[in-house]
Order: sequence, then C-alpha cells, then structure tokens
Amino acid sequence: MKKILLSCFLAACAMSAFATGDLVSNDNRFEVRFITNNKRLPDGKFQQQLQSQAAWQDFLTRHYGWYVIFNEENKKPHRAFGSPVPTTGGTAQERAMNFITTELSGFDIPVQDLVLQGTPNSGKHQYVNFYQKYQGLKVLYSRMYVKMTLSGEVILFGADVFSDITTTILPVFSQQQAMSLAQDGITDPVTAVSCSGELFILPVPDDKIKKNSYRLVYEVMVETKDANGVPGKYRTLVDAHSGKVLSRINKVVFVGPPTANTDVNVSATVYPTHLYNASQTLPLVNMEIQANSTIFYTDGSGYLGLPNTAPTNATLSLQGLWCDVTTNNVTPTYSVTLNPGTNNISFNSNANIRELSGYYHVNVIHDDMRSYFTTWNTTQTPNMDNPLPTLIDVGGSCNAFYTGTDINFIAADATCNCLSQCGDVVYHEYGHGINDKFYQWQGASWDNGAMGEGYADVWGCSITGSALLGVGFYVANQNPIRRYDINPKVYPGDIVGEVHADGEIIAGAWWDLGVSMGIPFMKTLFTDTYWGLVTGPDGSEGQVYMDILIEALTDDDIPTNGGDNNICNGTPNGTAISQAFANHGITLLSGTALAHNSIFYSPAQQAIVLNATITNIPSTCGFNGAFAKYRTDDVSAWQSVPLTLVSGNNYSGSIPAQPNGTIVRYFVGLLDNNNIEANIQPGGANNTVNAQLPYYIMVGYDSAAIDDMDNNYIGNWTTGVTGDNATTGIWEQDDPTPSYLNFLDPGSIVQPDVQHTSGGTFCAFTSNPIAPCSATDATCPAGNADVDGGRTTLESPPFDATPYTNPAISYWRWYSNNQGATPMTDYWYVLISNNGGASWDTVEYTMVSSGQEWMMKAFKISDILTPTSTMVMRFIAEDANAGSLIEAAVDDLVIWDESTTGMDDASAISSFTIYPNPAGDNVFTSFSLSSGEEVKITISDALGRIVYTEDMGNISAGYHQHKINTAALSAGVYMMTISTGKGQKTVKLTIAE
Repeated sequence: MKKILLSCFLAACAMSAFATGDLVSNDNRFEVRFITNNKRLPDGKFQQQLQSQAAWQDFLTRHYGWYVIFNEENKKPHRAFGSPVPTTGGTAQERAMNFITTELSGFDIPVQDLVLQGTPNSGKHQYVNFYQKYQGLKVLYSRMYVKMTLSGEVILFGADVFSDITTTILPVFSQQQAMSLAQDGITDPVTAVSCSGELFILPVPDDKIKKNSYRLVYEVMVETKDANGVPGKYRTLVDAHSGKVLSRINKVVFVGPPTANTDVNVSATVYPTHLYNASQTLPLVNMEIQANSTIFYTDGSGYLGLPNTAPTNATLSLQGLWCDVTTNNVTPTYSVTLNPGTNNISFNSNANIRELSGYYHVNVIHDDMRSYFTTWNTTQTPNMDNPLPTLIDVGGSCNAFYTGTDINFIAADATCNCLSQCGDVVYHEYGHGINDKFYQWQGASWDNGAMGEGYADVWGCSITGSALLGVGFYVANQNPIRRYDINPKVYPGDIVGEVHADGEIIAGAWWDLGVSMGIPFMKTLFTDTYWGLVTGPDGSEGQVYMDILIEALTDDDIPTNGGDNNICNGTPNGTAISQAFANHGITLLSGTALAHNSIFYSPAQQAIVLNATITNIPSTCGFNGAFAKYRTDDVSAWQSVPLTLVSGNNYSGSIPAQPNGTIVRYFVGLLDNNNIEANIQPGGANNTVNAQLPYYIMVGYDSAAIDDMDNNYIGNWTTGVTGDNATTGIWEQDDPTPSYLNFLDPGSIVQPDVQHTSGGTFCAFTSNPIAPCSATDATCPAGNADVDGGRTTLESPPFDATPYTNPAISYWRWYSNNQGATPMTDYWYVLISNNGGASWDTVEYTMVSSGQEWMMKAFKISDILTPTSTMVMRFIAEDANAGSLIEAAVDDLVIWDESTTGMDDASAISSFTIYPNPAGDNVFTSFSLSSGEEVKITISDALGRIVYTEDMGNISAGYHQHKINTAALSAGVYMMTISTGKGQKTVKLTIAE
C-alpha cells in the first residue's frame, strides 16, 4: 500500500508560501484551471454599459479623458489611466487611500477590508498595493492597485476587489480531508501533502453571466515524483465546501520520508461515524486469524490468545464470523510472525479505510441486531449469523445496495464518497438484510419498498443516535442523505411514490418516539413490530403505516408492561406512541375521512361557522371528537373550538365573532382516543416547528385591487434581481405545463398543471419543461426545467397602500421542494418593501412544501411594516442543495381594505362583496344575512337593462358564497344588485376583455 507523508506547515499557506527558487519542473498533466475561456476578449457592448454607469461618469466629470477597462464580473475598473490626479497625504499609503476614498467612492470599494501589501518605489513610480480580506480571510487574486508619480499623482489604478462576497466561511471539509482531496487526479506517486489549514476566498468568474462565484478554499501542496524521478509540487486549491479541486499548478518539489504505523492488538484506523468526523484506531473484532493450519477469531476487544511458545507464522484476513470484505474479489490479507508475548498488529498497511470501516460497521450492527432478536438463533435459517459478503469500491455511481446475498458500496467519484465509510449507511444496507431474512425465516416476504427503506433508516439512525443519515455521502458538502429532526414528512400530503422519500414518513415516526421515550424503548418496540409481519404492495403505505401503529400499541399494552391488552382504552405509553406517529399523519383515525370546505371571507362582528363532514368513524375505538383551532396572529396560542355532531355525519362549530379588519388563521382536525390531533387540514398546520400554512379568513375586508395575471392587473411583474444565480427554472408568466417525478403518478406532480384563478389561464411559475418534453413524456425528467443552481426572483408591480384604512394582502402560491434526492432542504422566501425595494422585510421564509396544491397566505401590511405609496413584493425560489426538485408558482395577489362598518337593517344584508373585480368568466359573490330571506341577484348594463337574473330562493341567516358565470357578458361596466324583501345592495362590476 502506498505511504505518504501528511505534514502541516506552521507558516500560512499564502499565495507565495511555496515558491522557493529555481526548481526542476514537471509537466502539466495534472493541471486544473478554474478559468476555462483562455481566449476571452472584453465584451464591447457590456463594457459600454459599465462605462455609462454613474460612478465612472462622475469620475470623468472631474478627470476628463481617462480610459477604463472594466472587470466585467465585479463591475469595477480593472485598469483605468489618464492625466495625473493630485493626491494628499504624508505617505504613499495615505495618498493612495485618500485617492480611493475620495475619487472612487461610487464604485463601492470595500475599503474596510483592504490590507496593505506593499509600497514599492521603482525610482520612477510609486506603487501601492492592497489585497482584500473577507471576514478575516484573504481573497485570492484580489488587488487594489494605485500607481503614482514620484510627486504623488495617480496615473493608473485597478480595483480587482469584491463587494458582493456572501459565502460562508465555515468549511464543510477539514484541513486533513482537503489534503486528501487535493490528490484527486494525480496518478504519479504522492510523496507528501502539506498545508497550514488556513482558508482563503477564491473568486471564480463566469463570463457568460458576468458574475463571480466565491469559493472557500484550502491551499494544499501535493508533492510527487514521476517514473523518471522528476519531482512535482502542485499548488492546489481545494473547495472547502464541495471538496472539488479548483486549481492545480505545478510549482516546486519537496519529498518527505514514508512513515509506518503499529497499534496494540489487532486494530485498524476506521471512521467510527463517517468520514467527516475524525478517524480512530479501533479493534477488529470477530476477525479470522489462521495459525498452524487452525482458524481462530478475535474476541470483542480484538484479542486472540494462543498457546504458542515459539514464533508462529499466521495469516490475518479481513473476514470473520459476520463479515467478509472484498474489493475486486480480493479479501485483504497479510502474513505475520507471531512471537511469544505481546503482538501489536495493525491492519492499516494491508487494507484501506473503506474496507476497514466497512468491516468494522458490519460487526457493530450484527451485534446490535442480536441484542434485540435474541430468540432468532443460529440454528434457524435464514438468519444473519454468517459472514455477509461486503463488497467495496464496486462499479456504478453514488450508491450502496443490498442484493439479497451481499451489501455493496460503490467507489467514490467526483460527486459521492464510498459509503462504507459512513456507519449509518452500512447499518441501513445491513438493515435491509435483517428485514429480508427475518420475514423469510417466518415464511413471509417483505414487499413494501417504502416501509423497507424506512425501517432500514431506523437501524441506521438508532445505532448512531443521530437524526442525520448519510453524512459523508456527498463530496461537495456534509449534507445528509436524509434527516429526521426537521421538516417531518406527513401522510398523505408527502407521499410521492418514491420509496426512499415515502419511507421517511414511517422512519420519522419511529425517530420521534426515540426522541420522546429514548432509543432503547423505541428500538425494543420497533423490533417487536417485525413479528407482526406487516407489509403490503407499494402504494399501500397508508394502510401499512397504520398497521405498524396498531402493532406498536398492542406490543406496548401487554400486562407485564402495565397494560391490559385493550388499546381502545389506552396503553401505558399510548400518548407518546400515538403522538410520534401522528406527527407524520399516522393515527388510529387514518381511515376516518374529514371533509371541510375552507372559507376565506366573513363579515365582521358575526360568528364564523365552520362545517365538516366526517365519515368512517370507528364505532368503538379511536375517535374522541372533532375540533378547529384558530388565532388572529402568528404568535399567540391557538384557541380550540369543538365541532359537534349536528346530523348524520355533519359536524359544526363557530369561531367567535371578530372585529372589522381581522385576519383569522385556522385549521380543523380530529382527536383520537389518546386526545392526539389527527387528520389535520391543512396537513401539518398544527406543527410547532416548520408548520404548514393554515387557512385564512378575511374578516370585514373588501378586495380593493387584484392581479390574477389574466384580466386583472396592478402593473407589470418583473423577474431577476441582483443576487439571482439560478441557471434554470427562471420565473415566467404563461400557461403552466405540469411536470412529474413519475408521470404515471399524479401525486408526484412537481410543477402545477393549472393556474389558480377560476376561469383563468396564466400565472407566474418557475419555467415550463423545455421542448420537446411534455407532461406525459416519460423520458422528460421532473428536473428538466426546475430551479437549479441558485435563486430566482419574481417581483410584483409597485403599488400604493396609502389610500386604504387597514390594508392587507393575500396571494396564492405553489411551492414544491419535497421530491428529489434532498427533499425539503431548500427555502421559499417572500419579502415586502415599503421604500421601493431599498430594504426588505420577511413575509415568508420556509422549507415546508405546499404539498402539491395551491395555498393562500394572507397578512396585514402594518403587522410587518408601515404602509406607503411605494410598496413592492418579491417571491424567491431557491435551489441550494444537490438533487432537489424545486418548482414554485404565484397567482391571484389581492390587496384588501377594511370594510366600512355598520349594517343596513332595512335590507337585512350585512355585507355584499364580489371577487375578482374586474372579472373574467366567473365572479364570486359573498354576502351575509341578519335573518332568513328570499334572495335575488341581478346584473344590469350601463343602460340599466337587466342582462342576468337569478332567484336564489329562501336563504338562511349567516354568511354565504355564490359563483356566477359571466362568460356570456361583453367587456364593460355593469351593476350587480342583491335584494331581499327588506331592501337591496348594489356594487359595480367590471367585465374585462
């Protein structure tokens, strides 16, 4: 096995730290460049735009005739020169700094970040050079350059400094990992790797989009010697967030001697958790040692005692009682002479850390499994008490898998690491074997893929005690494959038809139980459910997950545990169990249907009646009532309102009357026999963390303006702002084309298939699939045109909120981030400004998907900032994580104002509003009656002729909504009248073209 020296210089690995005189140079076979267009010329049109900006024109008014070539990425002069400009100051540094602060103030020079590099004097000119630091880190290739006459007049300057750096300075990869990653692609023998651990910022220009990206990097020196003995020393910049080698230049040579390692007992260096945590030297247990033609095995501490009184030849193999590691069909082995006394043996020289870590972790999970399945003994087959083939560095890309006979870990590539180095991934794959063999032992088969993936995750997370599974999977970052401490996936809203994603629902339930009751309690109950042999075909997850809950409750309710074997009257730990599962939409009421038509408007000072229909209520067990919860802001406690049986399956309850200009938030749900909230609508609205949007009711509000992107406008929407960097999925306004993770499964929709406006056609959305893809094209992936590579912004038209008494805003939005390889890890932002965009306040900042449906958000402007005449909003969708599928849409932005108070007692009509107005093919009326009345609606044209009439019959007291088809009406202005026997109310209606 190749040995290298990993050494760290005490001095900083600065730009010139490795340059040491005249050296023998190697060729450039291993060179890496982060600037790819080496034939680039200045973009004349863009240079002209930059020259016309105010900062340069202001400079020219004072110093006519100066010439400039702009840095097209930072938008500052790369080089500018002209007639001498006098300066003031006692030193060259002071003169240069005074020039920068007075003459270049319009270019946003980060003066506070400039560090003096030197003030050389050639005898002809005085030079002053600064470099830039960002949050204490040197910005590579940064330079603020000023050249002066000997009398102190500036004749030339350059500003290759950066005022838009936003990258985090917290590395994902450690210094040690960067030293390893710096060797990627070098095929010559590596003799030494060195680095101080100092971090730098590297600007990487993109001439296509005229923008820099900023990378946090380590500077590493990799030393080599080729077959001809020619040394190489490669100055290498390694991205501290992605692990990618961004730059490699052959500079000098340095060779360090190899080293050797030995450890006590039979041991090896492994990753006890994952490769982003420190490695440790740990014993290799249950490992095979052949001595004197006899096979022995090390014990649980890596120890083997032999009676030898003379030196004995032995062969150690990376296989044993429970694991057999191979790479390319070869099991690592080596021979050693065992002498009487202590033998300190390390396997490090004869197997790599991928092989050693895989072996170590298979033994960990075997012993963990055995501590729970104590009655599944070695004489009963099939079982897991045999050497499981563990294949390392197999062909493929970014994966690990169980085949039924072995577990496999694909070799690392530029995207992914070899996952045998991630303990929880090994446990996950071994967990598939437990699932498979246990069910086979019982004569059954494990058929549900989502349950299988979820249960395998539980094995992984329960052993590590971490909610994060698969840290170490990605080369680019330390993001987990899945995590269970945030964004709980809830049935049925988050079912997407992909087994890994759907498995997160059941795994999340078990994890939550482990958090509330402890992992040993959870693990015991979890393994108990195996005996129920719960399974079902893919697609039956709702039933399967409810079956698991029932198994868990019955396993908890045994008499020796204090139960009575009757889960209908509760179990000893039923509340904790039921709550953990209910967090993910799994309840004893999963088969009970709750139907509720949400309302979005109510008159003031009148009880708000909520109705629901509940079907399939358990007759003897599980149901303890229905309820609604409401509040009038986003921070106070939810107030509960019971929904009581009215007749048949109909339930009703009332939110107390609210004053004019109130926005009520609410959700509805059921209670099970443990008083656990179940079947919440909207799903997840009751979450205490990362809650879903609730329903909104506009109390005592009238719509004042609407932009439905069809016939009703408040102005022109725009897309793209400074900071946007998405490469695909840019906002547009059009008729949306749907995209699906699986076009055969409507539940896997990513981009919506319809806009929101009734009778409308258009909305704003993040790009349609690119031709020739279509909605039913199986070869067109959902990621064809989703948001990729960063953020994209939709900006509303400016609007004036000052004419209104108590203005509020509502909008309908679609946000999908819950599908793909890293679901629910990207954010949706909504911002509002009252100064035309000079500053912004937050309306929404969430990673909670809308669950493949349109949802409404409403808020009072004054709850966030002061209403002004220069209001504007931004809607931002962002892809910041590899593998995410991100789509968003916006429609029907409405500006509301508080209704005028009072009631026309003579008419018995307490309110009458229409929406949208102007209308298209349909208009919705909302009205409230103080008493039951015969109601009639008419529409008259500008000449007073009745063009529409409808007798609605006797209408009960209370709030009502009604839809009227206006498609047959020509564009123009009409009057709509609602009348009772006591009077009438009239509003103006506009039909748009």
